[in-house]
Amino acid sequence: MIDFGRTIKTYRQKRGLTQVALARRVHIEPTYLSAIENGRREPSLTLVKQIGKAVAIPAEILFWDAIELRALPTKDQHALDLAKSIVRQHFKVL
Repeated sequence: MIDFGRTIKTYRQKRGLTQVALARRVHIEPTYLSAIENGRREPSLTLVKQIGKAVAIPAEILFWDAIELRALPTKDQHALDLAKSIVRQHFKVL
């Protein structure tokens, strides 16, 4: 599963941005951003890239962090979490 909404919300909040402020930066309505963050809508690839720029996070990291593989065995989930951490450090992400 890919959960862009949770990931976008996390980085938006880490940057201290409101939904209104981020929506303005990427030229969408705040209600549309809210729908994305709450899982009611999926962003386009173009919008994911725009949001990445707006929160100073490479779009690749947004994709990577949005991946949820809850059905994995615990050992594999830990490996995935470690890999995500390494990638974030490489890209110097929060």
